[in-house]
Amino acid sequence: MMRVLKSLLKNRIVATITLVIFLFTNVVFSSDYIFDDLSIGGPVVVMDNNIVVTGDSFAGKFCEYESNKDLRVTPFARAGMTVIANAFIMAEAMDYSHIKYVLISIGVNDQFNETPPYLFESNLRFILNHALVNNKYVIMHSYLKYFAPIYDSKKYSAIIYDNVIRRVCNEYDNVVYIDCKDLETPEYISDDTMHYNSKFYDKLYNRVFREIVIYENMRH
Repeated sequence: MMRVLKSLLKNRIVATITLVIFLFTNVVFSSDYIFDDLSIGGPVVVMDNNIVVTGDSFAGKFCEYESNKDLRVTPFARAGMTVIANAFIMAEAMDYSHIKYVLISIGVNDQFNETPPYLFESNLRFILNHALVNNKYVIMHSYLKYFAPIYDSKKYSAIIYDNVIRRVCNEYDNVVYIDCKDLETPEYISDDTMHYNSKFYDKLYNRVFREIVIYENMRH
């Protein structure tokens, strides 16, 4: 009898170890993680991987490049729009009752159309307050720079808009700011020199997924 019990216990341990290895490799590696961007110990399990992506063409590019990965992306982007012009549709993105997470991805248009920073901030707060009321967890990345020659005269004003985003995000418990300035290099720029390429969005995806994993672990 003791010999049988020992055999069963041994098999259970082996089975458990095998299951853990399977879950870890299946979930983590199917997410295209770059481990430089992820420093979470143990198996990664995301209970709610639905996300609404809203903003301008940068949001559209995220949906285009990353919609086939583990996050189930609902696109809600309008290219060429400032935050002022996009405020109501970005607020509507918060109305998806079954989706907890929202990515707001913006850049370029507010500078090119000379949106005053105080109006940029006011409309951003309007959107984030709407997210708070709708119990959403919002992820925003740093205001993306541009590289096309037509924007040369405005390239330093990106710092102003980024400071607004960072400061406002820090005031909300349900909003997290992701800094992407380390990715603003030629390696990650698209051929149009105005947007970013798939390698950039792969990196951004990993950082967004990481924030969701952290938040999920806190919830559970």
